[in-house]
Amino acid sequence: MTLATLRAEKNIPRLIDSFLAAVPSGKLIIGGGGPLLEELREYVIQLDQTDRIELTGNVTDIWGFLARGDVFCLSSDTEQMPISILEAMAMGLPVVSTDVGDIKTMLSPENMAYIAAPSDYPEAMKKLLAHQDYWPTIGRANKLRVSQQFSFETMIKNFAALL
Repeated sequence: MTLATLRAEKNIPRLIDSFLAAVPSGKLIIGGGGPLLEELREYVIQLDQTDRIELTGNVTDIWGFLARGDVFCLSSDTEQMPISILEAMAMGLPVVSTDVGDIKTMLSPENMAYIAAPSDYPEAMKKLLAHQDYWPTIGRANKLRVSQQFSFETMIKNFAALL
């Protein structure tokens, strides 16, 4: 699954194509609205994959949406510090991601093997999906990391230290 504003830099076609190449069965849930929503719906129809790929449109219940997934995917060409990754970590999800922005500083060490250059994203997805038994370990590590490193209290403490 992913949750994003559907713009070009999110490269959702990379996610769709990687999913179809890596996952013979299963479902990809793409949450979010944005300027490319209808174009992406047409892409899924052209691929004849409407039974396997769901585009939900805008998501108002982020936590309920994230609870539907097993793995969080970020396929962006560019990012800084995506809030969606922090939210996925807080839900205890493993993450497969392109190596952009601050991703490597955000995720737990247990999740590092599934961060890849954009050209290697399909392989990183295949690798993570092949190790389903490791998902709970990664998820727990991500949840612990987000609570220790990215909580509101930690942010305030770090901000005060700068002053």
